[in-house]
Amino acid sequence: MAEGSRTETAGENIRWLTRLMAAAIASGCALVYAGVLRAPFVFDDCRDILDNPSIRSLLPPSRMFFADPALGTAGRPVVNASFALDWALSGSDPIGYHLTDALLHALSALLLFGILRRLMERLVPGGRAPVLPIAFFTAFAWAVHPVSTSVVSLAFQRPETLYAFFCLLSVYFCIRGFSAVRSRPWYFGASIALLLAAGSKETAAALPFFILLLRPFFARKEEGRTVLPAARPLFPGFFAAWLLVLVLDLNSGAWGRATMDSRLSPVSYAFAQGVVVLRYIGIALFPAGLCADRVLDPPPPLLGFAACALVAAVAAAGAAALYRRRPAGLAVAWFLLFLAPSSSLVPLSRLMADHRLYLPLAAVCFAAAWGLWKAARLLALRLGLGNPALLLVPLAAAWVAALGVAAVERNAVYGSNLSFWKDTVVKSPENPKAWLGLGVALSGEGRLTDAERAYRRALGLDPGYAEALNNLGAVLLDMGRSPEALAAFRRMKSLAPGSPQARDGLGRALIAAGRLPEALVQLRAAVALDPGFAMARFNLADALFRSGKKDEAISEFRKAVESKPDFEKAHMLLSSALLATGRLREAAARLEKALALFPENPQLLFNMGRVLLEEGRPERAVGFLEKAARLSPRSAYAQDALGMALSLSGRFERAIGCHRRALALAPDFYPARVHLGVALAETGRIAEARKELGEALRENPGDAAIAAYLGRLGAPAAAGTGTQEQKARGKSP
Repeated sequence: MAEGSRTETAGENIRWLTRLMAAAIASGCALVYAGVLRAPFVFDDCRDILDNPSIRSLLPPSRMFFADPALGTAGRPVVNASFALDWALSGSDPIGYHLTDALLHALSALLLFGILRRLMERLVPGGRAPVLPIAFFTAFAWAVHPVSTSVVSLAFQRPETLYAFFCLLSVYFCIRGFSAVRSRPWYFGASIALLLAAGSKETAAALPFFILLLRPFFARKEEGRTVLPAARPLFPGFFAAWLLVLVLDLNSGAWGRATMDSRLSPVSYAFAQGVVVLRYIGIALFPAGLCADRVLDPPPPLLGFAACALVAAVAAAGAAALYRRRPAGLAVAWFLLFLAPSSSLVPLSRLMADHRLYLPLAAVCFAAAWGLWKAARLLALRLGLGNPALLLVPLAAAWVAALGVAAVERNAVYGSNLSFWKDTVVKSPENPKAWLGLGVALSGEGRLTDAERAYRRALGLDPGYAEALNNLGAVLLDMGRSPEALAAFRRMKSLAPGSPQARDGLGRALIAAGRLPEALVQLRAAVALDPGFAMARFNLADALFRSGKKDEAISEFRKAVESKPDFEKAHMLLSSALLATGRLREAAARLEKALALFPENPQLLFNMGRVLLEEGRPERAVGFLEKAARLSPRSAYAQDALGMALSLSGRFERAIGCHRRALALAPDFYPARVHLGVALAETGRIAEARKELGEALRENPGDAAIAAYLGRLGAPAAAGTGTQEQKARGKSP
């Protein structure tokens, strides 16, 4: 009885220790990734999230599951659906996406802990190694490893986090099924998880092979013979996953896009991967020089051959260890199988990418934890210690802590687009895409000269880089150098004659040069090439409006907003165009919708104030114009319009202050001087009113209304007529 009680107590202690370890792993994830929850979208986040119309709504599901072929979520319906859920919950705020990725990563680490704990009970029976500490430190190291930041901290890497989570879930269910009396429910769960992994990333095709390699470790003795767990119930799930990968790939062309930029043959790529695999092992063990978008040149053939021979020798040793059911064999199988889809005969556009190491990294962490156990045992023997675990815990804790500190430092790189791309160009200076990204980040901060240099550096590395030419042309336009911008866009058009972006760029440059008829030709061509190209429609609308074709311009502005509902500038100019053509009711309806999306946009607030002024509702206009003036304190237009609304509401002293601020910002702002003079007249300050209106008349001597109003100010009753005169001139500039 006492023995049973001690056993029960020991079992309860192990359960509590397991829970504490799981809580520690989750806390480690929280500490490492808390700093990136507020990080902005960087790299391809904008392409796959902000520019992804298929995630804007959960209905219909067919739209949510299938992304545009040009996006990174094409052929990955589970990923696209997860982005749609994030969009429904947090819109374009990055925190929701980062939180989802951090949560998926933490759950994956806990699954890895559960897998290793159960697996090691089979791998090292009889207490030959401390199962719980090795499983715990392996999972903890993987959770806080700096390599994982290249996946978890970048929202567009959701395919990796989802794929890893569902792969680990499938393996966990299989392990439970291999040991269970009723295995079919576990196998069913494993098959569903495998299908979800396949819907997240094509590399899930490697998972069934690993599951089959796990099976012999769970063999049992029955009547003197070895019996393997039943695997037949898993086969339908395996075939369904492979079929799903094939169908999704054929439908989206994902593999084709991934391989079309590769300049290597399958054989050359495979030989280069020998060096790449060794580099992966190196950065897994010593995570220095991590780079989110690395460009490598192929190694010399002799070096590649030698590296492949070494990797082959490791694979052979792993196979031998696997045959003898040694832990090392399973670690080698895990590492090589999950790397195989990207490090084999299929030539991808990048020889190496840190994010490909995400799931294989777990095998390296396990090997490192096992190595620390061996070192602790050797040291314990030399020092005469009875329990090697007393040395393992501090050694492994120091290792994990060092990884966690390095991960926090690495996450600081993701704090802004500028820091991200600066780090990338330092680590991979021959990468034209990195210089392009740096140019975009610099341009966003108003450093146009530096951005121009970055774009020219990208073009120096790749003279045919159309996107760099497009961005160079745009920044030259912003700098007022339209002839050079025209040359850049013409060069882009010669490189990609069917590119709507080239036509759109040419159109923008021609607008800046004042050549509107030519601009219209180019912009109409851009829209014809891509009817859903919202920016081209916006620029076409702008050119039409400048050409006096206001109704056609309004139609194009509407189409731009329909193509991209969150196109803020299109909402602004559409409402301005409706106002300019006197369509007040349409302008008000459009502004209500736009302000629901962009409540802090000063131009939209200003336009709503103008509509209300035109409709004779100055009291309501004051609230909108006050907010617009607060958000744009340097806008003379906003100050003047607020002054008009206040005057028409009878608050003349405040109105006078607004008009004076408008003139302080823009001394030559003629309408503000007129409105100031009228407001001064309303308060009986006739001398000041005559001074301001006289100055306005000198600026515009042909204004008969001001001349007549000045003449009336000399009569005793003149001050009483100001309100009507102001109403007559009450349009916002």
